[in-house]
Amino acid sequence: MRAVLYWFAYYTFGYVTVRLALARNTLVLHDRHLVDTLVDSRRYRYGGPLWLLRLLWRLVPKPDLIILLDAPPGVLQARKQEVPFEESARQREAYLSLVGTMKNGHIVDAARPLEQVVGDVNEIILRHLATRIVRRVGLGQDVPCRRDPAVLSEVRNESA
Repeated sequence: MRAVLYWFAYYTFGYVTVRLALARNTLVLHDRHLVDTLVDSRRYRYGGPLWLLRLLWRLVPKPDLIILLDAPPGVLQARKQEVPFEESARQREAYLSLVGTMKNGHIVDAARPLEQVVGDVNEIILRHLATRIVRRVGLGQDVPCRRDPAVLSEVRNESA
């Protein structure tokens, strides 16, 4: 129960600093988020009911963008053996299922070479930031950077 109270306080009251940073056009990244507890509550030593975590997830502010770096269990196990193979497979399926239901969720194939994975993640982030800027300055829905990967490539190349 203490964990749920902590997460609630952190993601509601503590999230004010995140929202202030976002208001200043800052990119805020989380390596882990409350969404992780829905898949792997044991990692966080949470032994309470899953329905309480789901309720908490409904109440707290959500990330604007979620990127899942996905790889088959064999690839994950070759990189890091934190949990048994079966648990890696279970977690992968749970993450895929969960992120697949989120409108702001993106799944990137992390079994590919690093450069391709980084390129995909950069493109997703740049597209998200471009959309955020378009919304803020009120340019409307028909701005090319919202859907045109060529524009994103140009932006990425210009900043390199």
